[in-house]
Amino acid sequence: MSPSRPAARSSTTATPQLPADVTPERLLDLPAMADWIAGQRTRWEPGSAFGYHAWTYGVLLAEILRRATGRTCDQLLREELASPLGIGDELLFHVPEHLASRVATCYDGGWSARLERMPPGAPFFDCVPHGVLPVAELGNRADFRRTALPANGTMTARGAARLYAVLACGGELEGVRLLSAATFKEATTGWASGVDRMMGTTCTMGGGFVIGDSGAKPVRPAGGFGHSGSGGSTAFADPAHRFSFALVKNRMTVSGLDARLASEIRTALGIASY
Repeated sequence: MSPSRPAARSSTTATPQLPADVTPERLLDLPAMADWIAGQRTRWEPGSAFGYHAWTYGVLLAEILRRATGRTCDQLLREELASPLGIGDELLFHVPEHLASRVATCYDGGWSARLERMPPGAPFFDCVPHGVLPVAELGNRADFRRTALPANGTMTARGAARLYAVLACGGELEGVRLLSAATFKEATTGWASGVDRMMGTTCTMGGGFVIGDSGAKPVRPAGGFGHSGSGGSTAFADPAHRFSFALVKNRMTVSGLDARLASEIRTALGIASY
């Protein structure tokens, strides 16, 4: 099992920032962090633009789900999504004690140096301050793995690919329907396009997914959707081919798919390129 990272419509709510001096301990105090975010001024008019809410997405989602349902985000993930698909122990927001020994140790393969080479004044560091960079050291912390923060997940490649397989098949897989046709369409339709204000990259964002490819070095087919994670992990669905894919890594590198693996996926799908 290896950590990965997800994103969502909160990318348009304009509250991506964290305190510049935030520590892992402060980030993982979710009620206090939610209160801090609630007191912040938005960075732009909500809905008028979008930007990567790297950590605050998870805090916002956890609090909204708790208030709306009375259940925690990890309860909802297990009960509503993972268990019906037979992957209750393979798709986690927090790692319970009985699964702790199965989690792979993270190692750095150049990822931390890549983050440190970013310009010091880059907007990225407003949403991901240096104290909580998504590097191997943070991923190996026991308190980080125990905290149900849905800006981070611990999963197997099979678990992530199986969840995306539901989406590749329009919301239903092997008799298990997780999304209605209307919800599936809404979730996989682009909500915002242009330049991400925090990352500086150009993309189209949907309901938690990047729609189509994402620039000069895409990892998704043009008709697919998905999301990449820190250190090279990635997952996507391609409804046109009823195909899903997930790569989870514990050696955190700058790139995810190497040329050989990308070629094999293209061959499997019978398409020329991404």
